[in-house]
Amino acid sequence: PLIPQTRNLINDEVFAKCKKGVRVINCARGGIIEEAALLRALESGQCGGAGLDVFCEEPPKDLSLVKHPKVTATPHLGASTIEAQTRVAVEIAEQFVDLMQGKKLFGAINAPALSNALSPETQPWVKLGESMGVLLSLMITGPPSSLNLKATGSEL
Repeated sequence: PLIPQTRNLINDEVFAKCKKGVRVINCARGGIIEEAALLRALESGQCGGAGLDVFCEEPPKDLSLVKHPKVTATPHLGASTIEAQTRVAVEIAEQFVDLMQGKKLFGAINAPALSNALSPETQPWVKLGESMGVLLSLMITGPPSSLNLKATGSEL
């Protein structure tokens, strides 16, 4: 994951310690390789090539690396397999359990929104959504193709 300890983990200092012509691959997380340092290393020949499918900003607005002749850039395919999607679903479920047990969220992009959703003021709405989901699951077989919801009235 991209956390303070892994941000720009591969930087000018690391490239300087590598054998000239080193090749790097990052298919984990954008931001682990400092992109400006990678570009300098590619230009100087310290880095002989790079394979990237993640960038600090996605899609990248600065195409210097994407178009560099020593870089092979591909779309990030990290969660495109059934196994990866299952793993992500399990991780999300575990985070919900942790949150409900008062533990902190790790790596959650929308943690503030999720915390707000679980605040005492919004609990009636969350309970309503949960009940509607249970009701819907009893009324249909298989996943729904669409769902229309119309709400009227005042706040709970």
